[in-house]
Amino acid sequence: MNTIEKMVPHDISRGVVAAFSGGADSLALLITLLKFVDNKNIVALYVNHRLRPEEELKAEEALNRHNCRALNIALEVVTLEEGAVERCAIERGKGIEDVARHLRYRALNETAERYNYPYIATGHTLDDQGETLLMRLLQGAGPLSMGGIEPQLGKVIRPLLTMQRGEVEALVKGHHLEWSTDSTNLEEAYLRNQIRHRLIPVVKEIFPNYLESLALVGERNRSLTPLLQPLIEEGVTQVLKAYSDRVELDLIPLENLPRVAAEQVVYRGWNLLTNEEGSRFPFRFVTTLLDRVEQGWGEGEVLNLSNTTIKRSNSKLVWQLGREALAFGYLSLIYSKRTPLGGKLDLVVEDNRDDEVGVRLDPATLTPPLVARSFRESDTITLADGTKKVSSLLGEWKIDPHERWLIPVLEDRNGVVAILGEPFGGRNRVARRCLLPPLARNGAPLYSVVETKG
Repeated sequence: MNTIEKMVPHDISRGVVAAFSGGADSLALLITLLKFVDNKNIVALYVNHRLRPEEELKAEEALNRHNCRALNIALEVVTLEEGAVERCAIERGKGIEDVARHLRYRALNETAERYNYPYIATGHTLDDQGETLLMRLLQGAGPLSMGGIEPQLGKVIRPLLTMQRGEVEALVKGHHLEWSTDSTNLEEAYLRNQIRHRLIPVVKEIFPNYLESLALVGERNRSLTPLLQPLIEEGVTQVLKAYSDRVELDLIPLENLPRVAAEQVVYRGWNLLTNEEGSRFPFRFVTTLLDRVEQGWGEGEVLNLSNTTIKRSNSKLVWQLGREALAFGYLSLIYSKRTPLGGKLDLVVEDNRDDEVGVRLDPATLTPPLVARSFRESDTITLADGTKKVSSLLGEWKIDPHERWLIPVLEDRNGVVAILGEPFGGRNRVARRCLLPPLARNGAPLYSVVETKG
């Protein structure tokens, strides 16, 4: 308990809203909070995102009400409208997991404000910390991101962060309570579930104490924050300027910053632009932006990232909300099902289509990030019959030189992977390394160019 006491603010008795899913971790959170806070100053908040079968959700809510009555803790239930998460995901250009988290934290903050409680508590455990650090490590995160889940970030506290899942379950069983199990925790469509069910068992077999080791990595990296913070703050002052409708980044000081500080400046720019402190801006997007700066960002060149547009204007990058149809020199990270191109065209990625109106790429051969961009004179593509200049192919197809910029070139870190010339009177070509066997083609994503809706 001494370790947990260090994770709990001294004034927590003033009141706390607990994120309550009904799982073992959130039940253990309520049990733990009762050691420090009077039950009258605890509110358990359950958010029904309407993402699972109704029967499962009704049974879960009934069990949650039973458990809260047994602990004598008030339970509040927020039930979202049918399809609310999906609509928000489209509006924000984010995945379901990210949007569900956003809506959950919004409900938690609103409840804490209504009760005038200073803290929000979540049931993150040492296992969650391990999963997070493994994901960030394998995604190439920097030292500050490798600090992992913070024990306290603003009003959000995580008292169970030093407890393993087995300890959490034992605590709940000791109070003779049953917990609910979210069926989506078994679905491997989500990255965290893939890490949990496929990678961690292998890691645990080789490194039995991997959780403690990763926690130490996080602690060491968090200790770097005070050393890097002055450099980051100086970078923010020199690089960023926020306006009501945009954020501007001064390119010269941005280029001169060490990469680790530049990454944090970009994150800060995202927060200023979206007014959502803590909102997730994927690390791969930060990498894409800074790589483009290092390669030389052309005047007027546009980059679309996470439902925002970044455009070079003189010595500044102008960052605005919303996506725009791209133009000559366009470059857009392919992270959603639809990416706007120039000339009232969209690049669409679809998983289940039988017709061949685009190109199918072997996902295992791609090295992210994958981008769509306009043609450049220096482009080459290695096909089954050898390496060719893209300009020569466009010439063979008799594409007007003034319209060649419209043709999407798909590129990953290792070079051009495809050319989508068919909608413009040419052909679609795929790099040799990305070709699929005939029997595997229908199961691979289809990249095609279509007219913009509306």
